[in-house]
Amino acid sequence: MHRLLVLLFLAMILIPQSSQAMPISEFLKHPEQQQRVYALGAVSMLAFSVGINGDPARTNCITHWYEEKGQDQFFAALALSPQAFKARFKFDITDESLGHVELVLMRLANETCPEK
Repeated sequence: MHRLLVLLFLAMILIPQSSQAMPISEFLKHPEQQQRVYALGAVSMLAFSVGINGDPARTNCITHWYEEKGQDQFFAALALSPQAFKARFKFDITDESLGHVELVLMRLANETCPEK
């Protein structure tokens, strides 16, 4: 099922359009299922980019982290109070220049699966 969702996500992003990270404020406007599909796609792209840069072990780590506990950690982080979020991630959740879904996912993944 996850692979189907990732394929749908990839099909959506491969249609020619400008590409940019999604601000958290925009992300939170979408229904939960769409949020989960987007986050899974973002993690898949992160793992893929790590893999093509020559670190398959880290790719596996990121994939397994998200499947096992990363999704829960990500959505728990978005549910933090603005003060707790800023203390944890060092930027304001509403900051459109930094407050992107992909940055939060990357920071969480890097904690469990650090670059060597």
